[in-house]
Amino acid sequence: MNLEKIETIIKQGSDIQVLYAEDNSDARAQTLEILKDFFQYVDVAVDGVEAYEKIQNNTYDLIITDINMPKMSGIELISHLRERDDDIAILILSAYNEPTYFIQAIKLGIDGYLLKPLHIDQFVDTISRTLRQIIIKKENLAYKKSLLEVVSSKTKELEYTYYHDPLTQLPNRLALERDMKLHKKESILLIDINNFAAINNLYGIPVGDMTLKSIAKYLRELCNNAHSVYRFSGDQFVYLSHDCQELEVCKETAKNIVESLSSNTIDIMVENQELEINISATIAIVNNAHNQRLFEYADMALEYAKKTHQDIVVYSKRISLEEHYQKDINAVKLVKKALKEDRLVPFFQPIVKTDGNITYECLARIITHEGKVISPFFFIDGIKKTKYYAELTKVMIRKAFDIFEGTTTSFSLNLSYEDISNEKIITYLKELILAKNMAQNVILEIVESESIDNFELIKHFIDDMKVLGVRIALDDFGSGYSNFSYLMELKPDFIKIDGSLIKEIDTNSKSYIITKTIANFSKELNIEVIAEFIHSQEVYDKAKELGINGFQGYFLGEPVQHIKKD
Repeated sequence: MNLEKIETIIKQGSDIQVLYAEDNSDARAQTLEILKDFFQYVDVAVDGVEAYEKIQNNTYDLIITDINMPKMSGIELISHLRERDDDIAILILSAYNEPTYFIQAIKLGIDGYLLKPLHIDQFVDTISRTLRQIIIKKENLAYKKSLLEVVSSKTKELEYTYYHDPLTQLPNRLALERDMKLHKKESILLIDINNFAAINNLYGIPVGDMTLKSIAKYLRELCNNAHSVYRFSGDQFVYLSHDCQELEVCKETAKNIVESLSSNTIDIMVENQELEINISATIAIVNNAHNQRLFEYADMALEYAKKTHQDIVVYSKRISLEEHYQKDINAVKLVKKALKEDRLVPFFQPIVKTDGNITYECLARIITHEGKVISPFFFIDGIKKTKYYAELTKVMIRKAFDIFEGTTTSFSLNLSYEDISNEKIITYLKELILAKNMAQNVILEIVESESIDNFELIKHFIDDMKVLGVRIALDDFGSGYSNFSYLMELKPDFIKIDGSLIKEIDTNSKSYIITKTIANFSKELNIEVIAEFIHSQEVYDKAKELGINGFQGYFLGEPVQHIKKD
């Protein structure tokens, strides 16, 4: 007798649930006494029917059954068991004179047999082997369960990450598109945070991120579970409503958002100092529309709202057709004809320096047949996605070079991100600079645009131009890429402070402080500062007081077609 094996069985048997089925009372009593020496829990059935009922209502790890029993034989019991559970361990009690039943039992997938009457060594060996199999199965099941729990948890994490914005923890655009599929028609409010780029540029991206998180939290609280709130893109959020089908209800919701955002400041702690950031929003409403075109309609309404300086606009066909497309069509026709008839001309506005020198900014104008001068405000946006935009830029470059060729006068040309991205324009510009030997005359003003998405392209362009001897100015400083960290990387020769700051430096203390900060920072980097939008003596005096190097605006000179050159 192997005592070590017996001790192992007793130890392992403490967690094993056993059902023993035997109709013979004497054999049952004798075998049960032995089983209880090895297992803590042994349940008993007096025939196959009782055993099957117990199995249906309880959980067992091991079934030990006799073969010959009334009502339901052991073979029938095993057959029923295997139909409901392939894994449960089954041992049969078999006499030497029962070979036919034994073969049937093997075919049904028993795990072993015990000789009757019990032979202790054979009993110990069979029980030991069966317990090892039971324990391995339990460990495998536990591992599978643990693995499934891990997979389920990771799946939930991935799903959350996929459908949520990592910064604000709001559902993202993918979640919005998923949720919209549940309904044929929806109403959405597209909420655009006004001038958010200025917050990033003035305070830096970390403060911008904290501001977005605060806005997201505020919008979530404001909706009060009446709507679903999503972060749609960088500085845009969406309210999605399945119930807000009434237009007036949508308008009231939008009005509440606009007024609440504008009447409250967002307080953010930065280096132990509290910043009070003012927020305003423009909202486009698309009401009760088919969801396939909701985003398209919302973009149209938002663009219209910004062009017309409205806080809230409801999408309508009038906006999409008459206002949106017709202006672009008219702009394309205007520019196309002006280029063909050579009526695109450069005008020149003086930039007066403190040392007495004057440079000129070249500004595109179209002259009508009646002699009326048309500003780019009325046509430039409408042609940006057409071939005429690049053609207009090349004509302006060529005419400016022709006018200033042979002089010592410096002139500046405006280049947008679209221009810099166009290899043909940049190649044309380089060829003219080299062919006419005019690098010393040229200043390239890089115009701010929210469409800039490749800072490295801008930096590479500036480096190339500086190698040629061309000077660089950053226009409209105070928005877009023109924050302080980028200023150090781009290393321009000039910055032109945005007119929205300059025009109020004599009356608005915040504008004055920001302008002063920019001017002082630029001086430390040996960058000349030019103030745009000098429209009065008071503004001119304030700008000079700040030590600014150059001044431009209608107070000092309007754009004109003909100038006196050196």
